[in-house]
Amino acid sequence: MLHRLVLSLAASLALLAQVPLDDTGKEGTLEVLVVDAFGKPLQGSITLAVREIVNGVLGREVRIAPKDTLKYGTYRLTVRGSPAYPVDKVVKIDKRYQLVVAALFLAPIEEPWAGSTIRGRLPAKSMQGRCHWVRLLSAVSEAEYAEGIALDSGAFILENVKPGKYIFVSIGPAGICDITSADVVPGREQEIRFP
Repeated sequence: MLHRLVLSLAASLALLAQVPLDDTGKEGTLEVLVVDAFGKPLQGSITLAVREIVNGVLGREVRIAPKDTLKYGTYRLTVRGSPAYPVDKVVKIDKRYQLVVAALFLAPIEEPWAGSTIRGRLPAKSMQGRCHWVRLLSAVSEAEYAEGIALDSGAFILENVKPGKYIFVSIGPAGICDITSADVVPGREQEIRFP
């Protein structure tokens, strides 16, 4: 008898697992942390807006507060702050609380482009591990990066990098060889140094 009850309960649970849960009417809190390219929180004249995405179609734009409640669903979040480039992110609200970090990079308005050139030489140990692929990743934005290949000597150059805080990674056939941080300043040639 107990054996049948356990089998019946297991079958019921299996059926319940196949039935999608209804998210109608559920809401979650979206908190947007807006930072500059160096990771410093920004305040002031920043606007946040969302547009719900339903079946690939964007709904109307609605302004939101930095911490706001939204119905479960998928949204395009737009962050604007002058004189920075606007940032668009697709955000899925499917839990009670979600944090999104949006990094604003200064846009050249009246000045010429001030991208930086980053030079360096990989450590000898990295070159022994054949770590020739180099990547500079923004610490605060998944959209900002630069990548290249180091020469056999270990020397590399990355050009037109926007100012900000970055993480440098070198990679080879065995995986990651080097990780270090770098602050890139506008319009200069800089060298990455390894600890």
